[in-house]
Amino acid sequence: MRVAIIDLGTNTFNLLIAEITDSGFQLIAKEKQAVKLGKSGLKEGQIMPDAFIRGVKAMVHYKQVIDHHQVTEIKAIATSAMRDSSNSGEFQREVLKSTGIQIDIISGHEEASLIQKGVELTLPDGLEDYVIMDVGGGSTEFIIVKNKLVVWSKSYNLGVSRLLDWLNPSDPIAASERDRLSERLSHELKDLYEAIATHKTNTLIGSSGSFDSIHDMLEWDIHEDYSSNQIDFNEIDLADYFSLHNKLVASTLKERHSTNGLLTMRADMMVISSLEIFEVIGATKVSALFRSSYALKEGLLSSMTPIK
Repeated sequence: MRVAIIDLGTNTFNLLIAEITDSGFQLIAKEKQAVKLGKSGLKEGQIMPDAFIRGVKAMVHYKQVIDHHQVTEIKAIATSAMRDSSNSGEFQREVLKSTGIQIDIISGHEEASLIQKGVELTLPDGLEDYVIMDVGGGSTEFIIVKNKLVVWSKSYNLGVSRLLDWLNPSDPIAASERDRLSERLSHELKDLYEAIATHKTNTLIGSSGSFDSIHDMLEWDIHEDYSSNQIDFNEIDLADYFSLHNKLVASTLKERHSTNGLLTMRADMMVISSLEIFEVIGATKVSALFRSSYALKEGLLSSMTPIK
């Protein structure tokens, strides 16, 4: 069976097409578009007209790609931006009318569960206790795993688009703005920090997105350490990350647009994303950092395969 997974995120729409077999799945095609569905509308709780049009156009394009690959089943799931938008139903109806694709809006809890299932596919043997962090546009998810079992998870409305709209930082970001962001994160993530302390884990796994960008930027700078053959899961040296973080925080948007390894679509949000990651690492005394290239869409695909 050939399936298509569409992850309609707050910033990016991701398409994954795969062949499901008796032994798992085989990737056929993948694509991403920087739709920015939540742009300018997260505070107002609606999808703005220009974002609405971009979203529908992206879905029409994806339907053409799906038809080209003769897909037999389509799963389209939407997350934070559509969870919180008053006109998400209108968007669902327009996409259904234009493409025949039904979009399901999932909860933050369901989102965290699928992210964990995706990350789990990439883990090496022996890694059983860890925290997963998935930095999205509208929300950020955390999942604590002990002895391979999920013991705690939560979705926070602390995605980089929301934080960027709220902070509206200078270019480059000012020290006072960094302090303001740190204070907010410290307050809103208090229960996360308590849960991590209770479950005593100091390994952080970053899921796709911003962590892919961190990995890719480091690969350009320190090629021999970050060009692993095991491309779906890599360790990120904390000293290397801290060095990169300092460069990002001091950079202008123009400089980030020309940074090797950083996608143009992430240039405006990468500083906020790294500050959020940096805050969590410092507050929870993380001693080992990893990056998994798998996330929600791979988790959904995994749930459809016969091999678990």
